[in-house]
Parts: sequence; C-alpha cells; structure tokens
Amino acid sequence: MPARPSITLAPALAGVVALTAALAAAPAAVAAPPTATFAIGVAATATATEGDRIDVVLTATDVVDLYAYDLDVSVPGALLDYVDDSATGPDGGFTAARETASGTITVTHSRLGTSPGLASDPGAPLTLATLSFTAEGAGAAEIALPSVRLVGGTGETATATDAATTDITIAALPVAEPEPEPEPSASAPVVGTPAAGSGSSASGGGAASGSLSATGGDATPIVLSAALGAALLAAGTVIVLRRRAVNA
Repeated sequence: MPARPSITLAPALAGVVALTAALAAAPAAVAAPPTATFAIGVAATATATEGDRIDVVLTATDVVDLYAYDLDVSVPGALLDYVDDSATGPDGGFTAARETASGTITVTHSRLGTSPGLASDPGAPLTLATLSFTAEGAGAAEIALPSVRLVGGTGETATATDAATTDITIAALPVAEPEPEPEPSASAPVVGTPAAGSGSSASGGGAASGSLSATGGDATPIVLSAALGAALLAAGTVIVLRRRAVNA
C-alpha cells in the first residue's frame, strides 16, 4: 500500500511533461509563414531633375510579427546612384544596406532581442526602409523589389519575387542659352572712326576750304581783266586828249 502513490504519480507526472512539451511545440507547429504586401514610393514627387536627391520609401501592409527581412532593391545605375549609409529602418532594430556588384542594394533589418515583432496598422502601411539616391542622368528610372526574404517571430521564413515596382521620371538639366552680345549704341563713337558730327564738320570744313580755294582761283582772271580794262581806259583817255590838243 505505501508504494501505490508512487506508482500512480509516475504516469501523471509523465502526462504533465508530455502536455508541456506539446504546448511548447504547438506554436511552432501551427505558426504560419510571414506574409506582407509591398509597395515602393518616392518621397514628395514622381519627377526629378538631374542632380536631385531622391528618397525611396519601401512599405508593406498585412504585416504580423515580422522579426527580420532582406529586401533587394533594383535601380538603373546609369540614372540613380545610391547614397552610402543613407538607409534607415524601423526603430527598435538594426538596419544596414550594401550594394552588390550587379548594382542591387540589399537592405537587411533585424529586431533587437527585446523588441517585439513588426506589425502594420490596418489604416497605414509599415515603412520597412528608406533609401536615398542621386539622380545621375535623364530618363525613366524603374525601381523594383525583385526579391524579398521574411523571417517571422517564431522562426518561420518566406520569400517573394517581383514584390513591387515603380517608375520615376528624371528630367535633364535645362541648357543655358548664350546671351546675345549688346549692339553698339548709335550715339557712341566707334574706335578708329571719327565721332558722330566730327566727320561732317571736317567734311564741311574741307568743302568750305575747297570752295574758297576754288573762288580764289577763279577771281584771278577777273582781277587781271579789271586792271587791263582800267589801263586800256586810261590809254584811250590819253589818246583822246592828245588828239584834241592837235586839232586845237
């Protein structure tokens, strides 16, 4: 009789241990892989100009208990240049970004040990990461999430391909047109030529001098003719007087 309690207690204790193990294993057995619906947004505007800094925001909805993730971001390297160390993520975790040889930027986020898993609000998407780029050329730039890897709070994982895409138009810098050269002012003197009015005066003076010279040249025969006429008149007067004296 004294041994019975130990006989009946052993199966009960084994049952409790088995139930505890089952309960501990139950969440892992029924946990579903993490899911999310992704989107890509461009802060402020969907257009930009060469040289502008562009912030790209990666968001997700329908997120429940997300503990870590990798996001591959694809951009045209000829148009967008990733700004080093510009990646940011949710508070309460560690966010890093690295650029691969193919030009893809991989963003990694992991929650800290004491931080809860991430979940999105029904009315607002959850921001997973924000990256900055510099517009290097003109054209239509496609930004895409070709690959996504998710880790749930219970260790379940999930992957997705072609998760989201968006386009941004980058305009070329306006070409500065050369300014027209100013036309010379009509009243301003031109170097190497006489000032306005001086040429005409000089010409006028020359014309006047020429006229005076021409007049002086023309007056010489007139003066000579007048002198000759006066001499002939005097000679004729003398001859007439002599004739009168003889006749008298």
